[in-house]
Amino acid sequence: MEDYIVYLVIGVLAFIIGILAGYLTMTWYYNRRFVVVAAECERSDSIVPIINEMDRES
Repeated sequence: MEDYIVYLVIGVLAFIIGILAGYLTMTWYYNRRFVVVAAECERSDSIVPIINEMDRES
C-alpha cells in the first residue's frame, strides 16, 4: 500500500513540475515575441506588425 502512495506522490509532483515548466516556457516565449513585435511597431510607426502577428498566431 505504501508503494502506491509513493507512486501517487511522484506522479503529482511530476504533473505540477510539468505545469510550471510549461507555464514558464510559454510566458517567456510570448514576452519575447511581444518585445519583438513592439519594436517592429515602433520602427515602422504602424500597428500592421501586431496585426500580422495576431494573424500568424491564430
